[in-house]
Amino acid sequence: MLMEERGVKQTFIEGLLDGYRGKVTEWKKGKSTPTNAELQIIADFFHVSTEYLLCRTEERNSSFYQFSKDDVKVVARIQGNLPREDADELYKIINENIGKFIDERRLRGQQGSLS
Repeated sequence: MLMEERGVKQTFIEGLLDGYRGKVTEWKKGKSTPTNAELQIIADFFHVSTEYLLCRTEERNSSFYQFSKDDVKVVARIQGNLPREDADELYKIINENIGKFIDERRLRGQQGSLS
């Protein structure tokens, strides 16, 4: 479900870890289990808690990458008065895209450190 939401394939997740193809399949089949470090990497990528990944809670716990409506109001004040519906739309756009933005920056940083 999380992979579908983010539009990533299993091989991408395996690449985030150590690149071993088939690792996620082994987990799904019960042949092996992820380490705590692997769980944390996946949780960070999907902006959820490890508890959510382990089905111990239904709370995604992704507030680390969330902005409050008050945060958006401050931005709106800085940029000038926005009508309320525009501020609500801005709030929605920010929270839908901040995780993607951060992931892209991380990937750029990783790619830059590899070259």
